[in-house]
Amino acid sequence: MWNDGRRTYTGRGIRKGRNMFSNQLRADSTRLMIVITDGKSTEDDTVFQANKTRNLGIRIVAVGVANSNLKELQGIADSNAMVLFTDNFDNLASIVRELQNVINETVSGNLEGTDGNSTNEFSQCQLGFSAHYSEDSSLFVGAVGSFDRAGSLASYQQDSSNYVGLLSSAGLEKVVNASSLRESYAGYSVSSGKFFGVSGSEFVVSGTPRYESRGTVLIMSSPDLSDPSFSVHPYGEMWQLGAYFGHSVLGVDLNNDGFDDLMVSAPLYSHQAGYDHGRVFVFMNDPKNPGPESWTNPMYKPLILYGSATSGGRFGSTIEIAGDLDNNGYKDIIVGAPLEGPLSGDSTSQNSGAVYVYYLSSDGISDLHRQRILGSDLHSPLLRFGGSVATSNRLGYDINDDGYPDVMVGAPSSDSLLLLRSRPIVDVSTSMTLNPDEIDVIDCVTRPGGLCSTARFCITAAYRVNPALQQFPFEITANLDARISNPFSKRLLIVGKDTHLQTNSSVQVGQSEVCLDFQMLLNVRALGKLGIGAGGFDIKPTINVTYQLIPDFQAVSFSPVLDRFTNSYLAYDWSFQTGCTGNGGICNHDLSVVAIYSLESSNDELILTDRSQIVSVNILIRNAGPDYSYFTKINITSGALPRSKVIGDCVRLSADDSTPSFTVLEYVSASAGLEDLMLFGAECNFTLEFDLGFMADKAVADEIEITGVVYSNAGSVSSEINTENNKFRFQRLVAYSASLIYGSSASPDEFFFNRTMSLESSVTSLTSPVLGGSLTDVRHSHAITSTGPLMVAIAPMKFTWPGAYEFLPLFYLYQFNCEPAERCTCDTTGKVNSLQLSLDNKTEGATVELEYPQPSDVNLPLELTCDDVTCGTITCTIQNMTSHRTVYVTASFKVWLPTLTQPNLHTKMFSDVTVDTTALPLNPEGVIFTKRATTTVREFVPPEPISGGNEGSDIGAIIGGVLGGIALLCIIVIVLWKVGFFKSKYGERTREAREMEGNNEPSPYEVAE
Repeated sequence: MWNDGRRTYTGRGIRKGRNMFSNQLRADSTRLMIVITDGKSTEDDTVFQANKTRNLGIRIVAVGVANSNLKELQGIADSNAMVLFTDNFDNLASIVRELQNVINETVSGNLEGTDGNSTNEFSQCQLGFSAHYSEDSSLFVGAVGSFDRAGSLASYQQDSSNYVGLLSSAGLEKVVNASSLRESYAGYSVSSGKFFGVSGSEFVVSGTPRYESRGTVLIMSSPDLSDPSFSVHPYGEMWQLGAYFGHSVLGVDLNNDGFDDLMVSAPLYSHQAGYDHGRVFVFMNDPKNPGPESWTNPMYKPLILYGSATSGGRFGSTIEIAGDLDNNGYKDIIVGAPLEGPLSGDSTSQNSGAVYVYYLSSDGISDLHRQRILGSDLHSPLLRFGGSVATSNRLGYDINDDGYPDVMVGAPSSDSLLLLRSRPIVDVSTSMTLNPDEIDVIDCVTRPGGLCSTARFCITAAYRVNPALQQFPFEITANLDARISNPFSKRLLIVGKDTHLQTNSSVQVGQSEVCLDFQMLLNVRALGKLGIGAGGFDIKPTINVTYQLIPDFQAVSFSPVLDRFTNSYLAYDWSFQTGCTGNGGICNHDLSVVAIYSLESSNDELILTDRSQIVSVNILIRNAGPDYSYFTKINITSGALPRSKVIGDCVRLSADDSTPSFTVLEYVSASAGLEDLMLFGAECNFTLEFDLGFMADKAVADEIEITGVVYSNAGSVSSEINTENNKFRFQRLVAYSASLIYGSSASPDEFFFNRTMSLESSVTSLTSPVLGGSLTDVRHSHAITSTGPLMVAIAPMKFTWPGAYEFLPLFYLYQFNCEPAERCTCDTTGKVNSLQLSLDNKTEGATVELEYPQPSDVNLPLELTCDDVTCGTITCTIQNMTSHRTVYVTASFKVWLPTLTQPNLHTKMFSDVTVDTTALPLNPEGVIFTKRATTTVREFVPPEPISGGNEGSDIGAIIGGVLGGIALLCIIVIVLWKVGFFKSKYGERTREAREMEGNNEPSPYEVAE
């Protein structure tokens, strides 16, 4: 059958078509021929040849294009239903769906899995998508395409080629929502288990990963699949849309309790970051309440396996029983993650894949995998390693007959199958003896050579399966004082070494016992270093011996390994013998301290100046017994007064524990073998010095406080008889020799205004004529100077001005500075240019609507106070004012003319700076200082002209008199200037201010004490 662009040679094509099908097809296979033509055949026997072809069992579909002959098409096709039409060859795609339906109807009776079916519900059932052979010798086969891909499951017995059980759509509807069955894929995975115990019946488990787009697991009685019993839906943390819950299922007894457990994977499960990480959920059977019923309870919490949670890895794509890999009597599990990757620097390993091995025990399965095998580590390139796993039923293959199962792992994208061979297990037996098992502290530190005790470690090793006389190379390491992690705090050391570790790198161990001796001594410097509450005796000294096969031996292929569930270490404890007389070896002692101070104790303040002053404390400590005081220490706290010197041979500064204001001293014995052991009746006298200059430099603290305590750092084995006499304390108030002076000025100190009743209803700029333009700018300046000799560390300051009269603005603050910034910080939020007016007409600002009160509405007194008007305030903090340093405060105001309606107004506008030093430790005592700058505001009243009686005045005489008076005045001024009458008072004040500041910079401020 072909077309030459003009005619179709159908008859000849049908004759050729008889030989198109291979002789290797099954005898009952359906053969289908599709004939496409756009015209009438030139052959006369076309229909004859079609019938001849049909007699050979070949079904024919006829497709007519454009002007094809209908009668001929009907003769070629098996029936009229198998004749299809389209307009042109380019439009053939439009009949694909119709052609598909015809094919489905044609071949549905001969597809696998449809024997005995009278409908087409299994026409694309994909029988064999999954398969499982159960312990009861039943074969279960998945058919995910059945019932519009709702899916199905068929069961077979050994004596029959036809299925004996079938999961129908009606059966599915008994445990799941019928409206959600389409595209559910029941039969995607299959397994079985005796979930009610060994004597219980077998159940079949089928994963249905697309049910309601989240998946579910069906559990049915075996072998009758027509009546599903349970459906385990994902809930809680298991639920995630599109996670493919049920992709893989496995029924297996994980802890050998006689009840099978269930493992369900969701390989498309995603964590918060990334995608397709995958999870495996483990449903354990409860022997007290066995069976799947408990798994359907939303309160049940399955164990979750994560693998390494690699994004895109699809952990759980395969789950299989690997057999008893470590030969401990428990089956082990292998889980595939075939898309795990990528690996950096190797683009070929992006989908290399991995498998995870979980070893089982009486506790079942742990979420911690024991092995992670990467495909890229075995062979490169290798893609989708772990996409399939093959084992021999539930026992596993044993390829080399060594008693351990082996595993076959597929990498389908690389057309590869890899054999993973199990490594034999070496069982190890160990023992430890301590001689002696009690450490006599006094005996240890006085014995020549320092040997305190010996730990003997013994070990044997042999194969778990088929033990043979063979020796294995071990690395054995002893770690002394293993409970203490800091190597510098170890109280036990190896004799002859300066370390707590001893490693024997290659010890040959077999079935005959091999023993090693580890000799230890006391590290007396570290014995008392542990903190209070965990003294040198409270933590038991431990020896921890670890052992492993040497790395070079383990690196050899198929070399033996140790049991991963057996601890590869042995730990034993010593106890301490202190030589004390109390019950249980408790040391009863009476430590006392007496302190003498070079500074007199008084209720009066100690005045600190810039002269150096030293405070010394002479301390005597004593142990009145009756027992030793182990690890004797003295803690001294001095607050703001740092330590400058320690004088004495019987104490040592603990630099690691001390700070300038916290001193830790260790007692040093001249006679005892243990340096910080204070014998009965022993005394120690030493001196501490403190430099008061450090406090004077900071000028913050208001008192000296020195406290101390002497104690034993031996922890629970120490008991203080009298806790009152082992402490001391000294206190004294202090003040710092410092003072402040102030000065203020106003510019101008007085001005006149001519208020015009402008009709402007709003203002946007401070230069507006309504506000007097530039004629009403007022600047107030304040200066605060420290006159020493010591620094004023911190002082609060408040700036105040008359802000408003009732609701009308009065003195408007538009600029404020306190400098230098490192010595003065202020909170000006919402208080400077609070109306957001522009500073000039060039910049954009806010618009303020004006109010014009009546003259009777405003009544300002001559001297304004905050009782008459509402004052604005800005709080500041002055800090670190060293001697002869000044803080400058400058404020710029506008007078709000629309408020000043009072006739003949004459009032003083002010700004105040207040500094409160009453709470400061200053000498002389602090006081509250307020300095004020004022500007007098007057209304300008023009003079009235003189009227009447002037008609006959001699204008010339008046002008002559005025000119003569002016000449006389000039002569007087020149004479006064010659005699020094106009000497500059401003210059004198400026020079005085410079001399007081100690520099040559000019100062615009008048400084007053």
